[in-house]
Amino acid sequence: MKLISLVCATISRGKDLATFLTSLTSQTFTDFEIIIVDQNNDNSLTSVLEPYKSKLDIAHIKTEQKGLSRARNIGIKHARYDIIGFPDDDCIYADTTLEFVKEYFDKNEHIDFIAGTVIDTNHDLKAGNLLHDSCRITMNNFMKTVMSASLFARSRHFQKTVFCEKLGAGTYFGSAEESDLAFHFLKNGLQGQYLPDRINIHHDYHEPSLSKEYQYALGLGAFLRKNYKLEKLLILKYMLYYIFYRPLGGMLIRPRSFARYYTKLKGRLNGFIEYGHNTDS
Repeated sequence: MKLISLVCATISRGKDLATFLTSLTSQTFTDFEIIIVDQNNDNSLTSVLEPYKSKLDIAHIKTEQKGLSRARNIGIKHARYDIIGFPDDDCIYADTTLEFVKEYFDKNEHIDFIAGTVIDTNHDLKAGNLLHDSCRITMNNFMKTVMSASLFARSRHFQKTVFCEKLGAGTYFGSAEESDLAFHFLKNGLQGQYLPDRINIHHDYHEPSLSKEYQYALGLGAFLRKNYKLEKLLILKYMLYYIFYRPLGGMLIRPRSFARYYTKLKGRLNGFIEYGHNTDS
């Protein structure tokens, strides 16, 4: 039987984290641990976690290192079980989420990782422009099938591949850490399945400010630059689509959102250029 480790990085979201932990107490599958990687500068989470310690298997890890990918990699090192998931601290799981994940991995030994949708709690809308139908995750669709909050993978694969600590929230290149992870999983020959009808993670979504949009765009551009030499034709296709086609198309078709699409264009292009200047890889 497969057991599950959940790695949850958190900072400044004690109330949201409590809501997530409450959703975990209702899981129909209970053989899991939750690893809280606490990046707060104070001890404010102690009182948040206390009511749940008798209900959940909680490991509370304090770290002075900031950054979502760094925190997740710390959590991975402490994970004890066969499957690892990466919920955000403001997620909500349906009662049967972990039961389905456990049973799916039990029945599909050839599948190495799975992902589903992330749905806005308030408006019941899917986030991230993800695909609607179930499919195998491939090099041609991982950008539209993998979001880290709905990602679960067999723990043994993290011995070779972890989150890139130069990408993701809390870094200059503020996104695309899950795209980078999925890319390298696939590059290593792993098999992934996208299951939007069965894994639905609820998550509060707010349209980001233009400054936050720029950070996200930097991350996508940096991801493309980081992996360009590994799959030149594939990355070139994604460059044309994400750096030029979508932002330019949005600027023309949706003039009221011109500033947002221009920000995406500028950020993705700058991320591609700056990652090459600021890193060795």
